[in-house]
Amino acid sequence: MKTILFIFLFVPVVLTGQSLVIFTKHSSFTTVKHYYERQCKNHKINCGITSKVDTLKIQIPGKDSFTMNFLFDPIHHRCVFQEIIFSCNNCIDKHIMDLLNLNLYKWRKISENKYLSNYYKQTEMHIERDKVSESCLIIQFYLINKSRKEYIKYYKSL
Repeated sequence: MKTILFIFLFVPVVLTGQSLVIFTKHSSFTTVKHYYERQCKNHKINCGITSKVDTLKIQIPGKDSFTMNFLFDPIHHRCVFQEIIFSCNNCIDKHIMDLLNLNLYKWRKISENKYLSNYYKQTEMHIERDKVSESCLIIQFYLINKSRKEYIKYYKSL
């Protein structure tokens, strides 16, 4: 039960009024690491947290386990890449829809599995399904470092 509650706090759902925390753009290595250490402790989940100088990996165990990987810019110390790898389960489509419905990002479709957020978030999202099972999911978030003018022009063209 604790694992299920914990998953709902971190995966892209809005069931409890909370949404997925996407850390690209402003978040530092320390901010992200401490955030998940606190959440794991508060929910009494034995999370696997491993880190190196500019990477962070968080593994959430359980029936619906998932892994999060983060990459940080070594110069500016901010998150430039975030990845969530879901275990195979039957909630994949709901996770995708809940994520796309996050109003804060105002996602626009670039292609079949790629989306661009508004300028404020400057994030591109890639959604990949496992080609074998079609029920495993990888969601990746990339910081897009373009000038405001370029970004908005591209965003409006979608």
